[in-house]
Amino acid sequence: MWVNHHYLFSQVKTINNRIIWTNIVLLFWSSLLPATTAWIGTNIHSQIAAVLYAINIVFYNISFAFLRESVTASNTIVKPKRVTEWVSFGINVLTLIITFFWPPFVFIGLITNVLLWAMPHLVTQLN
Repeated sequence: MWVNHHYLFSQVKTINNRIIWTNIVLLFWSSLLPATTAWIGTNIHSQIAAVLYAINIVFYNISFAFLRESVTASNTIVKPKRVTEWVSFGINVLTLIITFFWPPFVFIGLITNVLLWAMPHLVTQLN
């Protein structure tokens, strides 16, 4: 997540209040990740911990999408693949729903999402 954040801001030439506030919201959801991660890490079968972690991820995903939109609206940068962003959001929402019934699924959703975002970079490096 920090690599994507750094890559996004490495292309920024102009910052406005909208970018600042959407970044603050993203950083808020990011700041909760260590706590929700630690909680799910203590008991992978805890439904409350898994659901809160999944909710944290969904809100982080939404915040990053808004931040990316704010940045691309104010700067001339390469626009990301919207399909990947929507698929990622879908995976996160599906993970949240399934986690209500089987809390350890949160890890499967997380791994799936990491692979979704990492695969294009890995394929590029292999070629």
